Amino acid sequence: MKLDLNISGLCEDIQQSRFARAFIRAQRREAVRQYVGHHWSEEGSPDKVPVNLIALFVNIFGRSLVAQNPRAMLSTFVKKFKPVVNAMEQAINDRIEHIRLAETLQRIVVDALFNVGIAKVAIATPSDAAMRMWNLQAGEAFVEPVDEDDFVCDSHARRFEELAWVGHKYRVPLDTVKSDSNYSSYRHKLIPTDDLPSDAVGEEKISMLGRTYTGGVRQEWIKYVDLWEIYDARRRLVLTLPDSQGLPQNELLRKQRWIGPDQGPYHFLGMMLVPGNLNPKAPIQDLLDLNEAVNSCYRKLIRTIERVKEITFVTGGALEDGTRVMHADDGEIVRVDRPDEIRQIVSGGTAIPQIAAMATALKDLF
Repeated sequence: MKLDLNISGLCEDIQQSRFARAFIRAQRREAVRQYVGHHWSEEGSPDKVPVNLIALFVNIFGRSLVAQNPRAMLSTFVKKFKPVVNAMEQAINDRIEHIRLAETLQRIVVDALFNVGIAKVAIATPSDAAMRMWNLQAGEAFVEPVDEDDFVCDSHARRFEELAWVGHKYRVPLDTVKSDSNYSSYRHKLIPTDDLPSDAVGEEKISMLGRTYTGGVRQEWIKYVDLWEIYDARRRLVLTLPDSQGLPQNELLRKQRWIGPDQGPYHFLGMMLVPGNLNPKAPIQDLLDLNEAVNSCYRKLIRTIERVKEITFVTGGALEDGTRVMHADDGEIVRVDRPDEIRQIVSGGTAIPQIAAMATALKDLF
């Protein structure tokens, strides 16, 4: 049965997906701000984060789940094939190290701690090779993380296996696309796309955190263009669409048959499943409120301690004694002529039990 390829309907679905996942992206962005803290950049947390529980959680679990490169182990029961199998095993392990698979998997795991980890596994095109500054050759297998800010999918699906289509936006050098005859003639009409700090619905991108875009959009030395790559699961097609202000245009740049596993090029990692829902629940979502509460208490505790100070009251007749006490160093013996008229008190003395109680409560929490 031949299915109609309705590009305009697909573009409308993509726009709907962007709006449907807007809240997910916003919550993830705020969690990342708490994760990087106050001193990472101007776009980090606006408040100080004395005890960063999110960073502690990510540091421990991120390294524990993916500590190093995975290793392939191949075997065969046919004795004459053992040299070939051993050579293949060594080639696979060398390839895993070459593409730095552990680093990629760590990024995907960290993404899953905040929301969902998305990996794209495919055969590299010239555009894929150009994005990696030719450290990857066209025709080679690769795996890369897909960021939530660039991700789109069928918002009506309840499981990842039900996705009728799924895809993402990516940036490639413009000259690579224009010189590739695998794209349609529309490629000659493409113009450079600015790397805007926000998307089509006005949301700030996570990739902009740390770039300090207070001066507006900055020009890039290499001209890039934004493209959308969509996998049509029913037809097993990979479609490439041009971008226009953060949303795909109703113009097909490239259509190619998918060669690979039935699952398609996208693989998903979710920590906690939600009944009847596509998007998983992430551990950081439960930790975010606790992190904000603990740091709010710590900030209050620090402000309280900073207000506490020791002062000395003296009578008018003991002014000389008070002056000597004021200029004395800690532990120094000071001569006073009227010791009964000098009293040492702590202002805000009622705050000391409160500080002790708060410190004990926070200590028990950890």
